[in-house]
Amino acid sequence: MTTEPTQEAPLLLVVCAEPTHPAPGAQALTRFGFRTDFCRSGLACMEALRAARPAAVVLSADLSDAEAVELCRALRAVPEGRDLPVLMWLSELDDGVVRRARDAGASEFLSERLCPSLVEHRIRRVLSHRASVRDSEGALPSADATADNGLSTAAILRSSEAFVDRLSS
Repeated sequence: MTTEPTQEAPLLLVVCAEPTHPAPGAQALTRFGFRTDFCRSGLACMEALRAARPAAVVLSADLSDAEAVELCRALRAVPEGRDLPVLMWLSELDDGVVRRARDAGASEFLSERLCPSLVEHRIRRVLSHRASVRDSEGALPSADATADNGLSTAAILRSSEAFVDRLSS
C-alpha cells in the first residue's frame, strides 16, 4: 500500500552515501507514509539530528559496515541520539556485523531481502515502542517536580502503584 507522507508523519533521517540515488529500500520509506530527510555523511547526520528532531535514524545499506557501526556509536554518545531508534539497513545479514551494531546501540535491522510490509512493520514497531517508553517515563513525577509542587510521599506512592497496575493489566 502506498501512502503519501503528511506533515504529521514521522520523520526518518536516512544516512546514505548517495542521497541523490538512495538504496531502493530507503526510497520505499516515503511509500510507507514516512517523511524522509537524506544525509550523505555521519557529520551531516549529527548536524541534522539537532535541527530536524527525527523520530528515527536509518543507516542505509550503501554505507560501509564499519561506518554505520561507528555512526551508531556516535549517535548514542549525544543527548539527542541516546534514546533515538537507530535502524540499520544491511545489504547482507552478517552475524558479525549485527553483533557489532547491536553492541553499538542499533535498535533494529532491515534488509533488502525482507518483504516491504515487514520492513514497514519493523519501523512502526520501533517507533511505537519508543512512544510507549516515553509515555511511561512521563507517568511518574520527577523528584524536581515533586519538590516544586509539594507532593507528599504518600501521593507519589499512590501514583506509582497506579502506574504499576496499568502496566500489569
